Amino acid sequence: MKMQKSMHRQDALQSRRRFLGQASCAAVTATPLLSTLLNLKVASTVVAADAVDDYKALVCVFLAGGNDSYNMLVPRGEGAYAGYQAAR
Repeated sequence: MKMQKSMHRQDALQSRRRFLGQASCAAVTATPLLSTLLNLKVASTVVAADAVDDYKALVCVFLAGGNDSYNMLVPRGEGAYAGYQAAR
């Protein structure tokens, strides 16, 4: 009987852990979606409040690729920048 209780307790712990893991993954996944929907709602409210008839478009460009440090940290010294420019 004691072994059954300990197995039941372990199963309960595993299911709690599984639930918490799935709930945290769901929260992390849903956060950007909800943020995007909120931003779209705010943007549509601003557009609806604006009575100007000018056509405006928002263009989003997603560039695939990685980030290398040569694009982020550009040396400012004259000799260092020349070396950077030659490497690029």
